[in-house]
Amino acid sequence: MIFGILFFLFYILSFVLISSLQFTGIIYAIASLFRKDIRLKEVFGNPKVAVIVACRNEKEVVIRTINHLLTLTYKNKEVIVGDDSDNGTYELILKTFGLVPKLYKETEKDGKIYLAKNKNLTVIHREKNFGFKAGNLKLCHEYIEDNNVPFYSLFDADWLPDQNFIEKVLPYFYTFENAGCVQFKRLLPQKVSNFFTRVTSLSPETAYQVDLPGRANLRSFVLFCGSSGMFKTKAVTESGGWQPGNLTEDIDLSLRLYLNGYKIYFDRKTRSYGEETPNHFSNFIKQQARWQRGTLDSAREYLLPAIFSKKLPVNEKIGLIYQSLIFFPYLLVFVFILFNIVVDILLFHGLLPASLYISFGKTGKLFYWLAFVMFFFDMFKLGVSVLQRKNNKKDILLVPLTTLVYWALIPSGFWANIKSLFNVKEGWFLTPKSKIKKVNKSYSQRICYLVLFVIIYFTYVYEFLLGYTLNWYHIFLPASLLVGVVLE
Repeated sequence: MIFGILFFLFYILSFVLISSLQFTGIIYAIASLFRKDIRLKEVFGNPKVAVIVACRNEKEVVIRTINHLLTLTYKNKEVIVGDDSDNGTYELILKTFGLVPKLYKETEKDGKIYLAKNKNLTVIHREKNFGFKAGNLKLCHEYIEDNNVPFYSLFDADWLPDQNFIEKVLPYFYTFENAGCVQFKRLLPQKVSNFFTRVTSLSPETAYQVDLPGRANLRSFVLFCGSSGMFKTKAVTESGGWQPGNLTEDIDLSLRLYLNGYKIYFDRKTRSYGEETPNHFSNFIKQQARWQRGTLDSAREYLLPAIFSKKLPVNEKIGLIYQSLIFFPYLLVFVFILFNIVVDILLFHGLLPASLYISFGKTGKLFYWLAFVMFFFDMFKLGVSVLQRKNNKKDILLVPLTTLVYWALIPSGFWANIKSLFNVKEGWFLTPKSKIKKVNKSYSQRICYLVLFVIIYFTYVYEFLLGYTLNWYHIFLPASLLVGVVLE
């Protein structure tokens, strides 16, 4: 009986936590509809700004990006390519821009590091991909420190910012003394290679159209999102710099910036345009699993210190909790629905005490309804984002399908978080660009989705034969899993 009561309380607390996180997301979505203009101070002088491109085996896109950055309107800039390539990308960069490399230094972890430069372009190439992207950025940051560059911006090799973005973003650091970073909009292309990328691109865009603007308007925790942001060099140094080996170096640094008294601001007027999402479910799901794994890794290390930090006001702590646990509600709902199915059958056959029915039976049904509320909340946020577009608003018709595709990620996300909890070592997955036709298919993944679908489907059939009433919302979970089977 005591066990039943305790589990009932756990159910209720989980329900409250999930509901609170979802409600917070809706508040951010509504807040994003209100535009707040910030009066920024004028920048006197002409401080040097480095523009970093993080590159690994991206010869399909990096030359275009470098050429674009070299034509930025800001004069006192240096474009720096941090390159870890081993597929001919480095040689292509040297040949294209007529650069001659020289040995810069050598370390045990990075191997030989070469430096090639001219007036406006510097290429730093290391032999070993130690520490993944964060290791690359650490080396670039150290070079910038050595050359006393006060600010630098950061882009992945497939992103093209507004040509005057430095002039628009730099004033934030002179207006707000605590500005450690400024994130600006990342927009995906309106023309995509296939229907899958058209569907999946709606969700990442929502982060910059809805989520981050809403957080900024409420002065909550704003996240640096891996690309299309500018940093104060001093702030990054004082916050511990880039940590090699981190799977989501952007979240990791964002949390440490706040813990060290700095803030991240969001500029909704400045834009950066990049490549589309992965063009196949196999690559897409690996990208999303890495993000989920990295988010939990960072939460484990920094969430509690942030909650108890005296430097952070309540609104920032709420945003930080929301960001750290952003995937948690979906995983927990998934687990509880599966668990409830098992408990229903055990109760029916008398394998559990009838006294536990209120704990497992009645309360378990709450999570079916909560799942659907979450599903429609997600559609609401996607809809708000699409309607804020200047064109292609007809994509509002794709919102239900987009939501279903992202819900199909729950099983792989659950596994990614299990690996995080047990600290299972995992390598870096480089997101393929649209011009790359290679698909890293994972048939084991398809089998897992299929097995889960079959188990749940036939469990529902079994429950029906036992006399349970099945409602329309029961089809939701197997439908999400079936999407994973079909797309894979």
